Amino acid sequence: MKLYLVDFSIPETGDSWIYILRGLGYSQGDYTATPFKTAGWPLFLSPFFASIESNTYLDYLNIARIASIAISLLTIIPVYLLARKFFNEKYSIVMSALFAFQPHLNFNSGFGYSEPLLILILVCAMVFLLRDKIDKYTYLSFLLVGLLWWSKMFGIIFILVFTLCYFVHYKNSKGKIKNYIICLAVFLVIISPILVERYEQYGNPIFYAGVHSDFVNTEDLQQGQISTDIFSTDMDVENSFIYALKQPFYIWGVMAVPYLIILFPIGMFYSLRNIENKKRYFTSTWVLLISSMIPPMVLFAAGYMESRTIFFCYPFLIIFATLAIKKIIETFNLKFIKNYSKHFLVFVMSLVVLSSVLVIHGVDEYGYGKPDTIKVNEIQEYGKFLIHNLDGTMFWSKGVDSDWISVTMIQEANVNLKNYKVNPYFDYSFNMLKQFNPGALHILNKGDLRGSSIEEIISKGEVLELKFISVGDKNDNKFFDELYLNYNEYPYLHKIFDSEEQGFQNYKVKTFEIDYEKFYELKALT
Repeated sequence: MKLYLVDFSIPETGDSWIYILRGLGYSQGDYTATPFKTAGWPLFLSPFFASIESNTYLDYLNIARIASIAISLLTIIPVYLLARKFFNEKYSIVMSALFAFQPHLNFNSGFGYSEPLLILILVCAMVFLLRDKIDKYTYLSFLLVGLLWWSKMFGIIFILVFTLCYFVHYKNSKGKIKNYIICLAVFLVIISPILVERYEQYGNPIFYAGVHSDFVNTEDLQQGQISTDIFSTDMDVENSFIYALKQPFYIWGVMAVPYLIILFPIGMFYSLRNIENKKRYFTSTWVLLISSMIPPMVLFAAGYMESRTIFFCYPFLIIFATLAIKKIIETFNLKFIKNYSKHFLVFVMSLVVLSSVLVIHGVDEYGYGKPDTIKVNEIQEYGKFLIHNLDGTMFWSKGVDSDWISVTMIQEANVNLKNYKVNPYFDYSFNMLKQFNPGALHILNKGDLRGSSIEEIISKGEVLELKFISVGDKNDNKFFDELYLNYNEYPYLHKIFDSEEQGFQNYKVKTFEIDYEKFYELKALT
């Protein structure tokens, strides 16, 4: 199921290229810290990168993909060990199966992202924490909590999460304060290289650019990459409030498909009752889920972060889903279920697997499906046109699609990839790719420039020396859809690329050059 979703002949977009470049830098001894991301995943990949001699980006990406898939598969074992804290062997296998067939995790594992590593470390840390008494494995748990911060910047919250879980789980244990101090010391030893390096580079041992908004790269200012606060969203207060309420529920709803949406609420209900001698184990799991979910839920409500940020919660949600299956079989006094419990369990698991397969395969526009290789190749052909033909700043209305330009630049570059030096300002400037960029193309997306109309985008974009606009057939804003369909109604925009005219089959895009003189002439008339 994991391999079904991966095409090793084409690249991926998103954060993959950032991890690959940093892994290449680390493989050559350049350990420069970056403002948004910690070093764990690229460091893990760097020995594999160092062991091969290739100047092909796709080779390194495929190593990251294989490593990510392997880690995701390996995690099934500690998930079983975690399940044994709550269930007997039979239901522990059920929980492992629910995790193994989780479609969103299977989809994510093929991108070469850091989430599989984070989940593996987190599950192992929880296995070592949930014990009958404090022992050496408790210290190992906090060692792993330190590695969570290495794996992902967001991982820093888990020291607070595990502190809460520790005192809830061992509230009646003697010496818990003394042992916690030892646990905290172990954690600090593990994260000390991060603290030292960030202090040396940024003057703050826990520096994170997403929080320290005063961090500005002067090179970005020179290139017009100024704070997006100037271009704040045009949603009114009422719509912003509705969005803030809806977005977290929408993300949770999608994540719960296909079987957690039914099983998790049932398991949640049963977990709140006195469950044999496992009450404190379920209580600790609730503490972990609630305390770790608060920060991302706030950010989701504000419109930041992707759903994969909270994929780490899946193993713990699945604990409650497994509890639901267990209680349905053992509690309901139905003759069929009572007499044929094993058959009923097989039936339930068959439904779980079938529903997962449907989400993986996709039905019409729903679900994932195999990668659209033709579309990816067409996006890259479009990227090559932009790289080799446009000089100046372009606004890309399609959001994450603009990342393909970065991937295409890396693939097209006639440089030795292993000579890459880590840029500490990569999340602030498109210029981190200047060594791969043969021209002077600079990309802006909706995070850099906001507006409620084409006219507003152009007016605000002039400050950023905006010269080109790229729009697809389906955009985040309706006025871009209108531009794609009726571009002749915008005489100040000259079409310079049309995917249909180039014979593209699956990727629809048009590119326009802005005529500011005509734009202001027409604006003066209105």
